[in-house]
Order: sequence, then structure tokens, then C-alpha cells
Amino acid sequence: MLRNARITDGQKLGIGGIFITRLDDILHGMPNEAAQDYIENADRFVEDVRRGIFLVSAIDFPLWLSKWEKFYKKIFGRKYDFSGISIPQADDIFAWPVCMAGDISAEDWLSAGNDPLPFWKYTNKKLDDVLDFSFGRDGWDRQYIVRFKANEEADEDLKNISAIKIAELGINTGALKERLALGRFLYWDRKLILDKEVITFCAGSRDSDGVVPGVGWDGDELRVRWYHPDDAGDDLRPRQVVS
Repeated sequence: MLRNARITDGQKLGIGGIFITRLDDILHGMPNEAAQDYIENADRFVEDVRRGIFLVSAIDFPLWLSKWEKFYKKIFGRKYDFSGISIPQADDIFAWPVCMAGDISAEDWLSAGNDPLPFWKYTNKKLDDVLDFSFGRDGWDRQYIVRFKANEEADEDLKNISAIKIAELGINTGALKERLALGRFLYWDRKLILDKEVITFCAGSRDSDGVVPGVGWDGDELRVRWYHPDDAGDDLRPRQVVS
């Protein structure tokens, strides 16, 4: 749901001026390592600032829904209307809504439509032939919306946590189809490629052998790999969602 009026351009300039004139105070005491980490990962800095000062929501949901409808028309030649679909309530850090059509296959999310990314997958079968549709949302055939955190790299706070532990903790994480949809949309919308450094551990999915898909960018292609549910690592990270 949209809140009151969004921040104005004048207010943005005013807050920007505060950042510039009070920069020494804002950054006072920041360790050298943290500063370098922010320089190398601007999105993390933006997210931490948003968390720290609780900005009024700047999420224009009608615009997002309109973009998703245009995306489906341009990429898949299909017309959808998401205006009546419930948008999950969440903190503003879950700033990337993903509109799932329900009738596009996992294989088509990876390889079909206009302007697909170059890709490799761990199986020579279609993804839909190996996915376990009884697990998670991959088998849903209705329209729905989930919200991801606006992170180019998968959630750092979920690194070193296995899919088994994610289930024990009751954390809602993205499914394979949702991650593929998010990646295709952001590439179409702003030429943004996700997970160049780490892998999205799609803990919300399983294939028929019980393994967990993982999605990341490697070299010049999108790769769909598989991992055991008890695998964990610094570069193997689920993406939390609200659905």
C-alpha cells in the first residue's frame, strides 16, 4: 500500500545538502574497512542509510505494476493486469516487487521470450521436468506478487545458512522461478545483472532429487546450478521475500 505523499525534489535537495555539509559528522568513527566496503558496494550503503533514517516510502507501486505489464508484453507478447493483485505488506527495504504471471514455465523464464540472457543450466532436461512443484511456490499457476530486498547481490545477512536451517528458522525465501523473473525484469528495465559476485541460493525451491537450485552470473552468462540442502557458504545466499 502507498503511504502519504512521497518526498519532494526540494526535500531531496535539502537532505542532500545536509549530507554534504555534515559529512564529517555522519562518517565520524567509521572504520577504514567499512568505508572501503561501502565504496565497493554502493547498494549496501544506500540500504544501510535507508534502514538508519527510516525514509518515507518511495515505492511507487502503480509504476512498478505498469512496468511489469509492459515487460510481459515486450518480452513474452502476453497481456496481464496486476492491478487487482494483493501487494504484500513489508518494510520498505523489500523494494523490488515481482509480479508472477503463473503460466510462464521455469524453462521459459530462463531461455524463452525476447532478449534472453546467455545461460547454462545443470541439467539437459527442461527445468520444469526436474523441479518439485509440490515444494514452495514454483508450482503456483495463479498470478501473485512477492517482494525482494533491493540488493544486487543476494542477501548478505543470510550467508553461511543452509536451506535446512532456513526452513527451521521459518524464513520466507525466493523460489527459482521468482529469482529468474526478477533477473529478467531488472535486465530489461535497467540493464542490471544480479549476483555477479555471489549466488542466489533458491531455498524456496527443490528439484525431484531434493537438491536446491542456485542462480548467479559467471563470466558472460547466467548459470543455474544445484546444491545440497545442507550446503552453506559466504557466496551462497538465499534472498528473503515477503509473499
